[in-house]
Amino acid sequence: MRHACAWARSRAWCDPAVTSSCASARTARAGTPTWGSPRGILEPIPFGPGPTQEQSGWSFRVIEDGSELVLQKLEGDEWADLYGFLPQPVPLIDVETSNWWTSTHPRSLFVTGLIMGVRGDDGTGTLLCDWSELSLSEQTPAGTSVTPLEREAIPELLATRFSLPGFTLAADGRLISPTPGQLSAVAPCAHSLSGKAGAGRDAARLGAVGTSARTERECGSIGAMSDPRTALYGSVRLADVDTLAQVDPGNPDINDGAFHLIRRHFDVQAFGVNAATGNAGDEMIEEHHEADDEDNQTNGHQELFAVMTGHALFTVDGEEIDAPAGTIVFVRDPALLRAARATADDTTIFMVGGPTGVPYTISRWEAALP
Repeated sequence: MRHACAWARSRAWCDPAVTSSCASARTARAGTPTWGSPRGILEPIPFGPGPTQEQSGWSFRVIEDGSELVLQKLEGDEWADLYGFLPQPVPLIDVETSNWWTSTHPRSLFVTGLIMGVRGDDGTGTLLCDWSELSLSEQTPAGTSVTPLEREAIPELLATRFSLPGFTLAADGRLISPTPGQLSAVAPCAHSLSGKAGAGRDAARLGAVGTSARTERECGSIGAMSDPRTALYGSVRLADVDTLAQVDPGNPDINDGAFHLIRRHFDVQAFGVNAATGNAGDEMIEEHHEADDEDNQTNGHQELFAVMTGHALFTVDGEEIDAPAGTIVFVRDPALLRAARATADDTTIFMVGGPTGVPYTISRWEAALP
């Protein structure tokens, strides 16, 4: 096997036109950034043994080595192993789990270390990394230069070499990220985490900068791993979820508060789920019923409401229910009228609904949205 100490699967971008299957990838050199870093391929290459592929002055090839296929890169006069592939399909859940592990486990270098890479238009790879020592590496087909760095140089390098301004160093050496808005202005879908330095290592982790044109709001500020409508799991800040007013400005159901379309954001198929935010005096939930009624555009759903922050006053079937943060209100009968108004600023109401005895279908009012 071509890995020295450990192996980890990697997120491999597979194009059906040029690959026969998505195989698990194992690091050829433990602790050395490869796939997804400036050392890796610039674009997909045919899956399987074949001729040398030239990309911006770099040479890559795939060879057979026993049961493995090995991706190699020409460095100087020698071919260097980058990855060993077992040419077997891998369940998507295994890929997602492995990526989650490398992104969150306390022993993962991506959690305990600092790494940021960028590829120039001319194929030059630039890597800022502290996996062995803090340094800036620049690699071209002609060779590699490595410049040792002091921690104080990191913020300026992130701004000038990686187009990520706004990072600062805390007194204890932690790398402090700018606000999500500052990041998204220059690098949509860029995410970062900062932590305490320990044992000479920086616990800050910089997420890979996406090249997609999606805004940070669409990606999810917390960093869902892929498209939130198809990913196996994901996360998003409620403020980044589209509201009814944004999706359908002329909708007659728009009220004082902001109605966040959570089900639509994630394309939840098992139940209805949305949230409302507002300030004191705002109508958070308009008076309505949920009976199976085509004219009312409802489907006979039971509803459960949870007041997450602030304070609200519910009215259900004419009865008022005082609902401070932490209160849960359940309406079993879809035909009952219900409504809610915020009685404090920064009120958030989370709501879930669904039918009884039949499969869930998206409510008529939501299915009619543009």
